[in-house]
Amino acid sequence: MDELGAPVCAAHGVVTRLQCASCGVPICLRCQVPTPDGLACVTCAARDAAPVDPPDEPVPAVGRVRGRRPPAIVALVLGVLLLGSSIAVLRAATSSGRAPSATPSGHWEPAPDLTALRGAARAVVLADGRVLAVGGGIGAIPLAGAEIYDPGPGRWSRTADLHQARRGHAAVVLPDGRVLVVGGVAGDQVLSSAELYQPSTGTWADAPAMHDARLTPTLTLLADGRVLAAGGVGPDGRSLRSAELFDPGASSWTAVGTGMTAARSGAAAIGLRDGRVLIAGGTDGAEGGAAVLASSELFDPVGDVFVRTGDLRSGREGMTATLLVDGRVLVAGGSSAGNSEPGAEVFDPARGSWTTTGSMAAPRRLHGASLLADGTVLVSGGEDVRGGARTSLVTAEVFDPRAGRWHPAAAMSCPRRDAAQVSLHDGTVLVVGGDTAGPAQPSAAQSCVERFVPDQRARG
Repeated sequence: MDELGAPVCAAHGVVTRLQCASCGVPICLRCQVPTPDGLACVTCAARDAAPVDPPDEPVPAVGRVRGRRPPAIVALVLGVLLLGSSIAVLRAATSSGRAPSATPSGHWEPAPDLTALRGAARAVVLADGRVLAVGGGIGAIPLAGAEIYDPGPGRWSRTADLHQARRGHAAVVLPDGRVLVVGGVAGDQVLSSAELYQPSTGTWADAPAMHDARLTPTLTLLADGRVLAAGGVGPDGRSLRSAELFDPGASSWTAVGTGMTAARSGAAAIGLRDGRVLIAGGTDGAEGGAAVLASSELFDPVGDVFVRTGDLRSGREGMTATLLVDGRVLVAGGSSAGNSEPGAEVFDPARGSWTTTGSMAAPRRLHGASLLADGTVLVSGGEDVRGGARTSLVTAEVFDPRAGRWHPAAAMSCPRRDAAQVSLHDGTVLVVGGDTAGPAQPSAAQSCVERFVPDQRARG
């Protein structure tokens, strides 16, 4: 216990709400070990995973007769069986889209913790390469705090607070270097307010409010410098069909006609090379009573209109969308029917159609995704939801668009979902904060930060 009576992790001396499912001692995010029975301390996890002592009398190996070598025909049969098994394993791995026995790529380097716990924060990379992490929450409590990470010295420093605390918001960097933050929720109030951050002065200024209050909208910078805010959850708890455009020059919002072709929240949006914006999937109503969508649409800034395009092969929400080097879009993970999914699809803008590609090793939603310098895509963390139980993930994977396969990346030290993930100017990837939850454990905000270093940079 600390001086205020709060539980403290014995290994790291930090206040924590987590405890070992076996012995009950306080544990923190850095030393917890996920087990089938819940989160455990290192001691209990090691004890439960300890191998059973082998019998005193050695058991003869398969196909071996004591004191003699196996007959040639037996050795031949065993060899055929082993070869068949290897081929079966290889075929199974290939058909799943995963490399059969790949060595994990890259490695994670610890970075200084955030100055405050910050679940579901949003982060953007500023023009000078620094990272702004803003807002978020501790459970249902929204945060106004903001902080800056400088990759050079590798440290966080506080900057001015938002005028309005918010979580479930969206943020984007404008062409002039300012950062636009919109929407979110504070308490039970869904927000329409917007703010602008000026990096040169480290201050926030109120921007005109959106026409509609939006929780978790998509926010996409267009080639002409305007910003598209679309969908999200409205004050009545239902998904929104409306969309609007922010003009930084005029500092004003303009509604987009009748909005999208479908109401969506939890959708994925990404700007395409030709200037259009792809918006895919999501749900059409309030969480718990909503239908998961397979439909997709394109926003065309020439005319400011939405038009339908090809449907996803599998409806999903809470997934990621990444623009590949060749102009196609990778959509990975998400959830449908209440459970996380490992599947992935690729959208071809020229054909307006989706193609199924290899599946991830782990089902995940609310994860991060980043394009790496070699054209591959890193996904990290997220959560596996099964039967209503949520487990935050430490695993990471890398997608190779040329082979249509996933292979494992090194695992993070902190399990996290709905974290902020951004690509730095040096080719590394920074993952910031997020929430964590495990079997029989409440969701908790965290402050840990990690930096992924791809193999090619590690060798350089």
